[in-house]
Amino acid sequence: LGTALTRCAVVDDSNSRDGLDIITGVRTDVAGKEYEDAVTFWVNAGEGYINTEHVVYLLAGEYDLLDGVIAISFGSDQAAAVRFVFYGDDTPLYTSSYIRGAQTENIQIDVSGIRELRVECETGENCQSYGILEAFLYVGE
Repeated sequence: LGTALTRCAVVDDSNSRDGLDIITGVRTDVAGKEYEDAVTFWVNAGEGYINTEHVVYLLAGEYDLLDGVIAISFGSDQAAAVRFVFYGDDTPLYTSSYIRGAQTENIQIDVSGIRELRVECETGENCQSYGILEAFLYVGE
C-alpha cells in the first residue's frame, strides 16, 4: 500500500486566512465518484486572468513514485477547468491537461530523491473550480 500524499508534512500552502482554499479528506467529483483521501483546491478566477493555489509537501527523498488521479469537485461551476502542475525541488515534473466536466486524468510521476513536492492547481479564466487530487506515494518499483 502507498502513503497518501495528504499524510505528508506541509511546509507551505496558499490557504486563505479562514483556511477554505485547500481542503483534505473525502471529496466527491462532479460525476459522483468519491475520493477517500484527497486534497481539494478551491480556485477562483475572473475575466482576463487565471488563478493558482498551491501546497508544498515534504517528501525528504523518501519516495520514488507519485500515482494518482485529478478530477473536478462537486460544487464547481459549469465552466470549471483546472490543471495541475507538479514541481520537485523547484524543477517542473509534470503538467496535466486542463480537466473539464466529468473528465479525470491519471498521473504517475517519478519523485525519486525529491525533498519538496510543490503541487499547484490552476483554473481557467472566468470560473470557480474545485480541483481534486487523490495521490499516493510509493517506495521502490
